[in-house]
Amino acid sequence: MRKQYLILAAACLTIGITACGNSSTQSTTAQTSAETEASQDASEGTERTDETETEGSLAAEETEEAAEKTVTGRVDGIDGTVLSISGQNDIAYQIDIADAEAGGSLEVGQGDQIQIVFTDSDEEVKTALSYDILTSAQLEGDQDPILSGVVADASMNTIAVEAESGNTYHFSTAIAQMVTGDGGIVIGENVDVTYLGELPAGEEEGLALRVITEEASGDAEATYKTLTGSLVSLDEETLVLETDDGRQFTFAAAGVADPEDYAEGAAITVTYHGSLTNENAELEEIEEVQQEE
Repeated sequence: MRKQYLILAAACLTIGITACGNSSTQSTTAQTSAETEASQDASEGTERTDETETEGSLAAEETEEAAEKTVTGRVDGIDGTVLSISGQNDIAYQIDIADAEAGGSLEVGQGDQIQIVFTDSDEEVKTALSYDILTSAQLEGDQDPILSGVVADASMNTIAVEAESGNTYHFSTAIAQMVTGDGGIVIGENVDVTYLGELPAGEEEGLALRVITEEASGDAEATYKTLTGSLVSLDEETLVLETDDGRQFTFAAAGVADPEDYAEGAAITVTYHGSLTNENAELEEIEEVQQEE
């Protein structure tokens, strides 16, 4: 009987040890599994954070690249502080200049040639950051058209200008008023070309009346328009000037100059306002050009 008790005790002891061993193994396995899951969660969290930061960085770069845009064009309409601008290739813009930095003291008027830096967004009405009035219709009255762009090529009497649209236009500068400062015409520099009539097509050459480079845009000469040639006729009402290329231009001249003071054929430079394209230019001043001996 005692032997049976001993056998039973031994059996119980064995069962107890096995149970403890299984419990310890299960505990260790559970702990290891939890640690593995925690590590995976941390790794996935880090990956998600990295992805979020990368996406945020890319979005920031894209936003920065698309943040600002510049357009040069004509003011076709004004509604409060919102301007309707007709840019290159007749692309229309609605731009609010309420909080924009103005480049001068002039009020924007319909017909002005203007350059605006604005925030490029999906909104129908863009927000202007700054603007400059290149030509004021209020001061100039009617005006000849202006092309703004970058000098793509230049020679003694020609200039090629790449507009914002990517199109390149060619002009003769044979009779143009050249406002270029000390640096002259530099390829890659911003430039405004006032021209006669319509924009030239393809390789055709338009006729430039005035060329103003960015470097010289602040010069006094950039504030007025001149044309040089020989005097064909001058009376109490009109002056007719012939340029070196054989073209004749007529200016209203009432009360500006005494016809007896200028000889026919004299070399002169006239200062004027208005439009040569629309043939409504008005004479402001005449200056005789001294001929080189």
